[in-house]
Amino acid sequence: MGFIAGLLESIPIPRFAGVTQKFDRPRIDDLAATFQKLIDASGVLESVFPQMKIALAVGSRGISKLIALSRIRPFAAPMRAA
Repeated sequence: MGFIAGLLESIPIPRFAGVTQKFDRPRIDDLAATFQKLIDASGVLESVFPQMKIALAVGSRGISKLIALSRIRPFAAPMRAA
């Protein structure tokens, strides 16, 4: 018996069951326009000024066009004096 198995010997292990989870997979035909609409609605552009450097973090789970999404630029940010 191994060390770990010896430690776990007196601990009851619950039974496991397989579970399948399905998520909706919506399709976005115009990625750039949809992204621009969502970023505009978020209000985040109100704090972005000309010449600022910003970073955009992206996650890949379920996004088939992640590279295309992360390359959409420039944002149509309102131009105003800093």
